[in-house]
Amino acid sequence: MGGGIFTLKYFILKVKTTKITNFYGLELKEATFKNKEFPDHFHDSFSIGIITEGVEKIRISENEQIAFSNSVIIFNQFETHSNQNFDKDNCSFLTSYIHQDILHFICKKQNIPIPNRLEFHNLIYDDKLCKSLINFHNNELQDKNLQLENIVTYLLTTQLKNNKTQHSQSIDGKIDTIRSFIHENLYEKLSLSNISEKFKIDKFRLIRQFKSSTGLTPLNYIIMHRLDKSKTMIQQKMPLVEVALECGFYDQSCFTKFFNKYYGISPYNYSKNYFETTF
Repeated sequence: MGGGIFTLKYFILKVKTTKITNFYGLELKEATFKNKEFPDHFHDSFSIGIITEGVEKIRISENEQIAFSNSVIIFNQFETHSNQNFDKDNCSFLTSYIHQDILHFICKKQNIPIPNRLEFHNLIYDDKLCKSLINFHNNELQDKNLQLENIVTYLLTTQLKNNKTQHSQSIDGKIDTIRSFIHENLYEKLSLSNISEKFKIDKFRLIRQFKSSTGLTPLNYIIMHRLDKSKTMIQQKMPLVEVALECGFYDQSCFTKFFNKYYGISPYNYSKNYFETTF
C-alpha cells in the first residue's frame, strides 16, 4: 500500500474493488481490516456481504448486533449504519453492491411480486447462502449471471422483511425540501448556518429533525453524497485534485481524510485497487 498508510490507528491489509460494467454497475469488494471503525454512513445500492474471517459489530437505528464469521450482512439501500471490528483480530469480508434495478429485473424475470419497499433482514446465518456468496466471488468458471440470479431470487423469497410490520417513518415536508436543496447545491459551499438561515429553522432543531429523518446530520449527509460522487470520478480515472474540487472539497487533505474515514482507504489507493470487468 501507499506510504504512510500504517501510521493510522487501523490497518488496511487488503482492499480490492471490481465493477461489472455490463450488469447495472454491480460492484464486488474484497477487504481485510484491523481495528477499523466505519462511522454512520449509507450506500446508494444494497450491500450484501459475508464475513470470511473475524467478528464485526454493526449498528442500525441504534440497534447493535454482533456478526460472526460466515454470517451474511445486508445493508439496505440508503440505510444508515455503522460497523467496526469487534476485537483486535483481522476482519475479512466479501461484499456485493447490488443496484435496485438488478433486483427489479430479477423480480420480473422470476415473476416475483415487487414490494412497495425492498428491505431485507440485516443479519443472516444461512449455510446455503453463505456458500453461494463465497462461490460467486471466487469461482471464475461458473456462469456469474446465473449465480447472481439464484442468490437474489433466494433472498427475495426468503429474507425480505414484512413491510406490514415495519415501523412507518414519514418524512417531514420541510426536511424533504431541505434534502432537495442540498442535492441541487451539493458542490457549493453549504453549511449549517446558510441552510438554517434559508429555511428559517434553528440549527440545533435542523440537526435533530434531519438526523431523525435520514439517520445522518446535514453535514454528514452532504459529505456522504460528495464522496459517492468522488468514487465515480475516480473510477473514470480523473485526477484526484480535480475530483476533490469538483465534489466540493476545497482542501485535498480534507478530501483524503473523509475518504479514508468512510471507505477505509485513501483515494489514491482506491484508484490503484479498482478494476473493471464483464461477466
